Amino acid sequence: MSDTRYANLLIDTADRLAEARNGNESWEAIQTVAKRIGATAVNAGGVITLPNSAGLRTGTHPAWMRSSMEATWLEEYQNAELYRHDPVLRSALMGLPPPSYYDVRAAHSLERTEPQLAPLHDGLLRHDYRFVLAHMWYEKNLGKCIVLGCSTDPRDLFGPGTERAFSTISAMPAMRLQPPDDGVG
Repeated sequence: MSDTRYANLLIDTADRLAEARNGNESWEAIQTVAKRIGATAVNAGGVITLPNSAGLRTGTHPAWMRSSMEATWLEEYQNAELYRHDPVLRSALMGLPPPSYYDVRAAHSLERTEPQLAPLHDGLLRHDYRFVLAHMWYEKNLGKCIVLGCSTDPRDLFGPGTERAFSTISAMPAMRLQPPDDGVG
């Protein structure tokens, strides 16, 4: 990725996110940025973490979530309780960084050891969320997570510098991420 193209992407992302005045406008800006960098959908959420006696994160629970994924997929995900086996959500709820890059087709090999992943992977592929990128950011006892769903491999979107661009760009919305303005989690 050329330095100019990367710089323009950073500037445009910062400008778009800075324009947002509240949680809902931030969410709209995050969706716009996600689409610009190749995502077909974006999920975001906050988890509250409580430190244990050693100061390590423990006792996490979801504070709020948002999604721009197709309603049919979200309904399927909820009804089949696929959240119980979602590796990205599981990591976030454990206070651990989620996998930053997840190739759903390649992850089918995990189904031999974790057969409960098959319905999750099948649903993601059926809805064309073939690749998942995630970034988690902590502010005191609140972890914020951005998850991008992509139909094509995002590593090639901007050429050799794509991974660097995604790492930086995904951190920017995570820092700007706010809970829904209406207080509904």
